Amino acid sequence: MSELTQDPLVFVGSYASAEWDSIHLLRLDRGNGSLIRIGKASGIANPTFQAIDAARGLLFAVSETESDGTVVSYRYDGASGTIREINRQPTNGGLPCHLQLHPSGKWLLVVNYLNGRAVSVYPLDADGTIGTPAYQVNHAGAGTHPIRQDGPHPHSIFRIPGTDNYLVPDLGTDLVYSYGLDTMTGKLNVLAENLMFTGGGPRHLAFHPRLPIVYVIHEMGAAVTVHHLETRTGKLSEVQRLSTLQGHRADTYPSSEICAEILVSESGTYLYGSNRQADTIAVFKIASDGSLEMIGNVHSAGRKPRSFTLVKGSRYLLVANQDSDRIVVFEIGNDGIPYPNGHCYEVTRPAFIGAIVGP
Repeated sequence: MSELTQDPLVFVGSYASAEWDSIHLLRLDRGNGSLIRIGKASGIANPTFQAIDAARGLLFAVSETESDGTVVSYRYDGASGTIREINRQPTNGGLPCHLQLHPSGKWLLVVNYLNGRAVSVYPLDADGTIGTPAYQVNHAGAGTHPIRQDGPHPHSIFRIPGTDNYLVPDLGTDLVYSYGLDTMTGKLNVLAENLMFTGGGPRHLAFHPRLPIVYVIHEMGAAVTVHHLETRTGKLSEVQRLSTLQGHRADTYPSSEICAEILVSESGTYLYGSNRQADTIAVFKIASDGSLEMIGNVHSAGRKPRSFTLVKGSRYLLVANQDSDRIVVFEIGNDGIPYPNGHCYEVTRPAFIGAIVGP
């Protein structure tokens, strides 16, 4: 059976205490788009972001707690639905919120939102055991918002495809940092500091699959910015800025809006971003040069769409609506616009959703 004809596995993380089932393992029926739970795990509080190593059957999750953040590794089995903890390590910071696995499987990079302790680099054993941090970088500074930008608040980390360089959006300083990873030692070296527009609060980003283009979504600015990427250094040059809300100009941001996730379709023809206050998924058409045109805002069929994922090789978009306790399945039409297909999965306060195609 071809990998792309198998029913995908779907991983869900939530804002739930360690006593509850905070991680859910689902199977998506490729034919009708329904979701069924095949596994679960407790013992971890607030696993709000995860990284999946499908080749080794490994799952890594942050435990987003304020004073004693941790990162946890698991072994999962898609056939039996079992999820077994391997070990855990402190993140040496507060509210760990994002992580990335190096393609070699030897390094795990984890971001802390609080305390300026931005990125910790952990060595990984072949069996998925997380070692003690090999290196940590700290951020400093503040932004213009007196509450949300009172200090550095790094929010995510993304590897520049084909390189050992990483981009780290920092909501608190309006910067996207570029780091080079030394894959022998785990050391991170600063390559560039990319200043975004004032008060926007860069949160997540996405890469165009073919062009040297990066799309950044700004949590407080209700905007997507388009940047030319210098791959070698991670230097970003803004070429376009658009509101994530239909009918709004790019220079008038509603202060109550908070954006979250941003993803580009496999084909590189559509971009999607979530508005957690308006409860919508913004849809953009991507031109041949990477520039954007908004073509719609689709209601998320719930409240506060914190996370969503595009399922590889399929027409499905899955949205985690945090405040209505529901994963909603959307199908994407030929025009790029997603619409609910009638299937959903009830789960308490979902904060992360990711899908893999394979066993």
